[in-house]
Amino acid sequence: MLGRRALSHPLALLLLLGLSLGPLVPLAPWGVAFAEDHTNKNGDKGDKGDNKGKGDKGDKGDKGDKGGKDDSSGNDKDNNANRDGGNPQGSNNQERRSYYAQVTVNDGKQVYTGSTRLLSDSPWLRLVAPGMWLEASGRWEGNVFRADEVRIVSPKAWAFYRGPVTPLLRWQNSISPLAPYQYAEIWLQDDPNDRLLALRASPETNNQIRLVAYFDGKTLAALPPGLVPVPTGFKPGWLEMLGEWNGQTIAWYSLKPFP
Repeated sequence: MLGRRALSHPLALLLLLGLSLGPLVPLAPWGVAFAEDHTNKNGDKGDKGDNKGKGDKGDKGDKGDKGGKDDSSGNDKDNNANRDGGNPQGSNNQERRSYYAQVTVNDGKQVYTGSTRLLSDSPWLRLVAPGMWLEASGRWEGNVFRADEVRIVSPKAWAFYRGPVTPLLRWQNSISPLAPYQYAEIWLQDDPNDRLLALRASPETNNQIRLVAYFDGKTLAALPPGLVPVPTGFKPGWLEMLGEWNGQTIAWYSLKPFP
Protein backbone atom coordinates (compact mmCIF):
# COMPACT_ATOMS: atom_id res chain seq x y z
CA MET A 1 0.00 0.00 0.00
CA LEU A 2 1.18 3.45 -0.75
CA GLY A 3 1.25 5.93 2.03
CA ARG A 4 -0.54 9.22 1.99
CA ARG A 5 2.75 10.99 1.56
CA ALA A 6 3.54 8.91 -1.51
CA LEU A 7 0.14 9.65 -2.97
CA SER A 8 0.74 13.32 -2.65
CA HIS A 9 3.64 13.10 -5.06
CA PRO A 10 2.53 14.11 -8.65
CA LEU A 11 4.12 11.08 -10.32
CA ALA A 12 2.40 8.75 -7.97
CA LEU A 13 -0.94 10.31 -8.76
CA LEU A 14 -0.36 9.91 -12.50
CA LEU A 15 0.68 6.29 -12.08
CA LEU A 16 -2.38 5.57 -10.03
CA LEU A 17 -4.61 7.27 -12.55
CA GLY A 18 -3.08 5.21 -15.40
CA LEU A 19 -3.67 1.92 -13.65
CA SER A 20 -7.26 2.81 -12.92
CA LEU A 21 -7.98 3.75 -16.56
CA GLY A 22 -6.07 0.83 -18.08
CA PRO A 23 -9.02 -1.64 -18.32
CA LEU A 24 -11.11 0.96 -20.21
CA VAL A 25 -8.80 1.11 -23.28
CA PRO A 26 -10.87 -0.21 -26.21
CA LEU A 27 -8.48 -2.83 -27.68
CA ALA A 28 -11.17 -5.27 -28.77
CA PRO A 29 -12.58 -3.16 -31.64
CA TRP A 30 -9.10 -2.97 -33.28
CA GLY A 31 -8.75 -6.70 -33.04
CA VAL A 32 -12.15 -7.31 -34.69
CA ALA A 33 -11.41 -4.80 -37.42
CA PHE A 34 -8.12 -6.52 -38.16
CA ALA A 35 -9.80 -9.88 -38.25
CA GLU A 36 -12.44 -8.59 -40.67
CA ASP A 37 -9.78 -6.98 -42.82
CA HIS A 38 -7.75 -10.20 -42.80
CA THR A 39 -10.84 -12.17 -43.66
CA ASN A 40 -11.65 -9.90 -46.62
CA LYS A 41 -8.14 -10.24 -47.94
CA ASN A 42 -8.37 -14.00 -47.75
CA GLY A 43 -11.83 -13.84 -49.32
CA ASP A 44 -10.46 -11.82 -52.22
CA LYS A 45 -7.74 -14.37 -52.67
CA GLY A 46 -10.34 -17.11 -52.58
CA ASP A 47 -12.37 -15.41 -55.27
CA LYS A 48 -9.28 -15.00 -57.37
CA GLY A 49 -8.51 -18.66 -56.83
CA ASP A 50 -11.98 -19.62 -57.99
CA ASN A 51 -11.57 -17.44 -61.04
CA LYS A 52 -8.24 -19.00 -61.80
CA GLY A 53 -9.79 -22.39 -61.47
CA LYS A 54 -13.27 -22.73 -62.88
CA GLY A 55 -13.26 -19.44 -64.71
CA ASP A 56 -10.06 -20.02 -66.61
CA LYS A 57 -11.03 -23.59 -67.40
CA GLY A 58 -14.31 -22.30 -68.71
CA ASP A 59 -12.48 -19.99 -71.07
CA LYS A 60 -10.40 -22.91 -72.32
CA GLY A 61 -13.62 -24.82 -72.79
CA ASP A 62 -14.82 -22.16 -75.23
CA LYS A 63 -11.70 -22.68 -77.30
CA GLY A 64 -12.39 -26.39 -77.24
CA ASP A 65 -15.87 -25.81 -78.66
CA LYS A 66 -14.31 -23.77 -81.41
CA GLY A 67 -11.94 -26.61 -82.13
CA GLY A 68 -14.89 -28.99 -82.24
CA LYS A 69 -16.60 -26.82 -84.81
CA ASP A 70 -13.47 -26.85 -86.92
CA ASP A 71 -13.31 -30.65 -86.75
CA SER A 72 -16.93 -31.12 -87.73
CA SER A 73 -16.63 -28.81 -90.70
CA GLY A 74 -14.30 -31.11 -92.64
CA ASN A 75 -15.50 -31.94 -96.13
CA ASP A 76 -17.11 -35.32 -96.90
CA LYS A 77 -14.24 -36.40 -99.04
CA ASP A 78 -12.12 -36.95 -95.94
CA ASN A 79 -15.04 -38.42 -94.07
CA ASN A 80 -16.02 -40.64 -96.91
CA ALA A 81 -12.72 -41.91 -96.95
CA ASN A 82 -14.77 -43.52 -94.09
CA ARG A 83 -15.50 -45.59 -97.03
CA ASP A 84 -18.66 -47.24 -95.85
CA GLY A 85 -20.21 -43.89 -96.62
CA GLY A 86 -22.34 -42.97 -93.60
CA ASN A 87 -23.95 -39.58 -93.10
CA PRO A 88 -21.42 -37.48 -91.08
CA GLN A 89 -22.80 -36.48 -87.68
CA GLY A 90 -24.07 -32.94 -87.55
CA SER A 91 -24.30 -32.52 -91.30
CA ASN A 92 -27.10 -30.29 -92.50
CA ASN A 93 -29.36 -32.26 -94.83
CA GLN A 94 -30.18 -29.08 -96.74
CA GLU A 95 -26.52 -28.25 -97.28
CA ARG A 96 -24.91 -29.28 -100.56
CA ARG A 97 -22.15 -31.82 -100.05
CA SER A 98 -19.44 -33.60 -102.00
CA TYR A 99 -19.29 -37.34 -101.58
CA TYR A 100 -16.42 -39.65 -102.53
CA ALA A 101 -16.71 -43.42 -102.13
CA GLN A 102 -16.16 -46.85 -103.62
CA VAL A 103 -19.10 -48.67 -105.18
CA THR A 104 -19.91 -51.98 -103.52
CA VAL A 105 -23.26 -52.89 -105.15
CA ASN A 106 -24.94 -52.14 -108.46
CA ASP A 107 -27.70 -54.64 -109.21
CA GLY A 108 -29.17 -52.61 -112.05
CA LYS A 109 -31.75 -50.96 -109.80
CA GLN A 110 -29.84 -49.80 -106.73
CA VAL A 111 -26.32 -48.51 -106.15
CA TYR A 112 -24.64 -48.77 -102.76
CA THR A 113 -21.34 -47.62 -101.32
CA GLY A 114 -21.16 -49.61 -98.13
CA SER A 115 -24.33 -48.88 -96.16
CA THR A 116 -25.14 -45.73 -98.15
CA ARG A 117 -27.55 -45.86 -101.05
CA LEU A 118 -26.98 -43.42 -103.90
CA LEU A 119 -29.86 -41.95 -105.87
CA SER A 120 -29.39 -39.84 -108.99
CA ASP A 121 -30.76 -39.20 -112.45
CA SER A 122 -27.19 -38.93 -113.75
CA PRO A 123 -26.53 -41.39 -116.61
CA TRP A 124 -23.10 -42.06 -115.11
CA LEU A 125 -24.60 -43.68 -112.02
CA ARG A 126 -26.15 -46.41 -114.18
CA LEU A 127 -22.70 -47.26 -115.52
CA VAL A 128 -20.84 -47.74 -112.22
CA ALA A 129 -19.55 -51.18 -111.25
CA PRO A 130 -18.40 -52.58 -107.88
CA GLY A 131 -14.84 -51.52 -107.25
CA MET A 132 -15.17 -48.19 -109.04
CA TRP A 133 -14.61 -44.93 -107.15
CA LEU A 134 -17.01 -42.08 -107.75
CA GLU A 135 -17.45 -38.49 -106.71
CA ALA A 136 -20.94 -37.06 -106.30
CA SER A 137 -22.46 -33.73 -105.34
CA GLY A 138 -25.82 -33.51 -103.64
CA ARG A 139 -27.58 -33.74 -100.28
CA TRP A 140 -28.05 -36.27 -97.52
CA GLU A 141 -31.45 -37.77 -96.78
CA GLY A 142 -30.71 -39.91 -93.75
CA ASN A 143 -28.41 -42.69 -94.98
CA VAL A 144 -29.32 -41.95 -98.60
CA PHE A 145 -27.19 -39.57 -100.66
CA ARG A 146 -29.22 -37.93 -103.43
CA ALA A 147 -26.82 -36.65 -106.07
CA ASP A 148 -27.45 -34.29 -108.95
CA GLU A 149 -23.92 -34.78 -110.30
CA VAL A 150 -21.90 -38.01 -110.51
CA ARG A 151 -18.39 -38.51 -111.85
CA ILE A 152 -16.46 -41.78 -112.08
CA VAL A 153 -12.90 -41.05 -111.00
CA SER A 154 -11.32 -44.53 -110.96
CA PRO A 155 -10.36 -46.42 -113.01
CA LYS A 156 -9.35 -43.77 -115.51
CA ALA A 157 -9.80 -45.98 -118.58
CA TRP A 158 -12.84 -48.28 -118.77
CA ALA A 159 -15.66 -49.21 -121.11
CA PHE A 160 -19.18 -50.62 -120.79
CA TYR A 161 -20.62 -53.29 -123.08
CA ARG A 162 -24.14 -54.73 -123.03
CA GLY A 163 -25.35 -57.37 -125.44
CA PRO A 164 -24.59 -60.88 -126.65
CA VAL A 165 -21.22 -62.22 -125.51
CA THR A 166 -20.49 -64.04 -128.79
CA PRO A 167 -18.77 -61.03 -130.44
CA LEU A 168 -16.31 -60.99 -127.53
CA LEU A 169 -15.47 -64.70 -127.41
CA ARG A 170 -12.37 -64.35 -129.57
CA TRP A 171 -10.90 -62.27 -126.73
CA GLN A 172 -12.12 -64.67 -124.03
CA ASN A 173 -8.56 -65.38 -122.91
CA SER A 174 -8.43 -61.82 -121.59
CA ILE A 175 -12.15 -61.43 -120.85
CA SER A 176 -13.00 -64.55 -118.90
CA PRO A 177 -15.29 -66.10 -117.80
CA LEU A 178 -17.70 -65.23 -120.61
CA ALA A 179 -18.67 -68.77 -121.61
CA PRO A 180 -21.48 -69.26 -119.03
CA TYR A 181 -23.26 -66.17 -120.33
CA GLN A 182 -25.25 -65.62 -123.49
CA TYR A 183 -26.13 -61.98 -122.83
CA ALA A 184 -24.20 -59.88 -120.34
CA GLU A 185 -23.28 -56.46 -119.08
CA ILE A 186 -19.51 -56.23 -119.08
CA TRP A 187 -17.17 -53.57 -117.71
CA LEU A 188 -13.77 -53.56 -119.37
CA GLN A 189 -10.52 -52.01 -118.20
CA ASP A 190 -7.36 -51.00 -120.02
CA ASP A 191 -5.32 -54.12 -119.23
CA PRO A 192 -4.55 -56.40 -122.20
CA ASN A 193 -3.89 -59.34 -119.85
CA ASP A 194 -7.08 -58.98 -117.84
CA ARG A 195 -9.66 -56.73 -119.46
CA LEU A 196 -12.56 -57.83 -117.27
CA LEU A 197 -13.45 -55.31 -114.55
CA ALA A 198 -16.99 -56.52 -113.72
CA LEU A 199 -19.60 -58.82 -115.21
CA ARG A 200 -23.26 -59.67 -114.69
CA ALA A 201 -26.12 -61.18 -116.67
CA SER A 202 -27.95 -58.73 -118.89
CA PRO A 203 -31.65 -58.06 -118.30
CA GLU A 204 -32.05 -57.78 -122.07
CA THR A 205 -31.87 -60.96 -124.12
CA ASN A 206 -31.60 -59.73 -127.70
CA ASN A 207 -28.87 -58.97 -130.20
CA GLN A 208 -28.85 -55.23 -129.56
CA ILE A 209 -25.48 -53.90 -128.39
CA ARG A 210 -24.75 -50.79 -126.41
CA LEU A 211 -21.20 -49.62 -125.89
CA VAL A 212 -19.82 -46.64 -123.93
CA ALA A 213 -16.10 -45.87 -124.12
CA TYR A 214 -13.62 -43.01 -124.09
CA PHE A 215 -12.20 -41.86 -127.42
CA ASP A 216 -8.75 -40.29 -127.07
CA GLY A 217 -8.67 -39.08 -130.66
CA LYS A 218 -7.02 -42.24 -132.00
CA THR A 219 -8.48 -45.27 -130.24
CA LEU A 220 -11.34 -46.29 -127.96
CA ALA A 221 -9.84 -46.93 -124.52
CA ALA A 222 -10.17 -50.33 -122.79
CA LEU A 223 -11.77 -52.06 -125.82
CA PRO A 224 -10.22 -55.06 -127.56
CA PRO A 225 -8.74 -54.00 -130.89
CA GLY A 226 -11.01 -54.60 -133.84
CA LEU A 227 -14.27 -54.68 -131.91
CA VAL A 228 -15.31 -51.24 -133.10
CA PRO A 229 -14.06 -49.26 -136.12
CA VAL A 230 -12.08 -46.18 -135.18
CA PRO A 231 -14.53 -43.23 -135.09
CA THR A 232 -13.92 -40.33 -137.42
CA GLY A 233 -14.98 -36.73 -137.06
CA PHE A 234 -15.11 -36.80 -133.25
CA LYS A 235 -13.09 -34.86 -130.72
CA PRO A 236 -11.65 -36.68 -127.70
CA GLY A 237 -14.39 -37.53 -125.23
CA TRP A 238 -16.88 -40.20 -124.21
CA LEU A 239 -18.90 -41.86 -126.98
CA GLU A 240 -21.97 -44.07 -127.00
CA MET A 241 -22.34 -46.66 -129.79
CA LEU A 242 -25.39 -48.74 -130.67
CA GLY A 243 -25.30 -51.74 -132.95
CA GLU A 244 -26.79 -55.14 -133.69
CA TRP A 245 -25.17 -58.55 -133.86
CA ASN A 246 -26.29 -60.47 -136.94
CA GLY A 247 -24.49 -63.69 -136.07
CA GLN A 248 -21.37 -62.79 -138.03
CA THR A 249 -20.53 -59.15 -137.43
CA ILE A 250 -21.79 -56.09 -135.59
CA ALA A 251 -23.68 -53.56 -137.68
CA TRP A 252 -23.15 -50.21 -135.94
CA TYR A 253 -25.92 -47.74 -136.62
CA SER A 254 -25.49 -45.01 -134.01
CA LEU A 255 -22.44 -43.16 -132.73
CA LYS A 256 -22.74 -40.00 -130.59
CA PRO A 257 -21.13 -38.17 -127.68
CA PHE A 258 -22.06 -39.40 -124.21
CA PRO A 259 -24.01 -38.44 -122.28
